[in-house]
Amino acid sequence: MVSTLTVEECTAIGLEELSPGQFRIPCASPVHDFVRNRLDFNGYEALMLILGKMACKHIVGATGILDSTPIPAARYDRFAEFHPHYDLKMYNLHIFHYGPFPLAAIFSNGLDYDGHFASDLADKVLPMEPFLKKLLGDGGYDSFDVHAYLWYKFKIIPPISFRENAVFNPEGTEMRINHYVNKMWKEGGDVHAPLEKKLEFLCEHGREEQVGAYVRNQNISNQKLKDEGKERANCERNHSHMKRTCDFCVEGIRNQSKKLYMIKRFVSYQFILMTNMMRDISSIQKSAGYT
Repeated sequence: MVSTLTVEECTAIGLEELSPGQFRIPCASPVHDFVRNRLDFNGYEALMLILGKMACKHIVGATGILDSTPIPAARYDRFAEFHPHYDLKMYNLHIFHYGPFPLAAIFSNGLDYDGHFASDLADKVLPMEPFLKKLLGDGGYDSFDVHAYLWYKFKIIPPISFRENAVFNPEGTEMRINHYVNKMWKEGGDVHAPLEKKLEFLCEHGREEQVGAYVRNQNISNQKLKDEGKERANCERNHSHMKRTCDFCVEGIRNQSKKLYMIKRFVSYQFILMTNMMRDISSIQKSAGYT
């Protein structure tokens, strides 16, 4: 990065000009020290939160999408795991999208279950205050725990694709919900309360799995679920654009630094999109004319 700075870039970031066209450019090692040791992973997490809040203020109402994208690794990377579906050694980047803007990301091993990261992504996104029209997810998030957590945090039934052998769960019916709410009347359960309040009560009193069964039953009963899920195709295009714009390759990076470098590149991509957003460019992923 330091060796490729142009005169225009040096001028834009305010570097001292020693003579016409000659600037006081920092050495690579201080820049690396600032990124790795001073800003470090927590600093990039804070930047991710700030940029996410800005994006949520500019994008008023959009579809949220939970998805992961593979990060290919070198074949001799002894820390990477082989994924039989992709037929390569890889890592994963789990992302929470808000329309065209990726709000948060988590780097993980290649074979880690997507659903394990849904709650952590939701916790990162909640302080950004997005206004979600819908919250989509593929079959990798099809579990009672994920359904319940996303509903409880966002108060929205996420149209998550279910497996072919999925069946309607009797524990997720209103009759069974009323049964357990009434059973815990000493703890404050009110069977006459609105359904949303009863579901909240069950989530807060150890019955998350039952709430997840109810939410999943709504998806099984939803005849338009497949049509709603088609919006996830946009997510794949967003992943492709992100990885073409910023190099997410982990080859040649020490294992201890991979997590830091992936979040650094993710935040860099967020900055690019935010720049276009602040310039009122309709398609924030459009790179033509970017300065």
